[in-house]
Amino acid sequence: MGASGPAVVTEFAQAVFVWWRVNAVFAGIAEKTSISHLGGSRFGALSFPLIPVAAQRRIVEVLDTVENQRLTEVAELSKLRQLKQGLMDDMLSGRSAVSATAA
Repeated sequence: MGASGPAVVTEFAQAVFVWWRVNAVFAGIAEKTSISHLGGSRFGALSFPLIPVAAQRRIVEVLDTVENQRLTEVAELSKLRQLKQGLMDDMLSGRSAVSATAA
């Protein structure tokens, strides 16, 4: 870490590690079956993408935006599923009439 701040943004490092885990980079160099058995020398041999801090922050921004959009869509999907279930319950219980008109 220099006088201007860290050389690696924490959230960027986390994103890299998650990517490595998902893409089996850790598993590929671990001696045993899990990353908990990844020794320091093997971990140190991984090539970490040291890009400018501004680029790291931009990547984190984009990842946060995508994650926020994903969470919004998951919430919307949940609401639609609840609405569908409510409508099905109403129709099956006879509380709501079912129309047989063709689309």
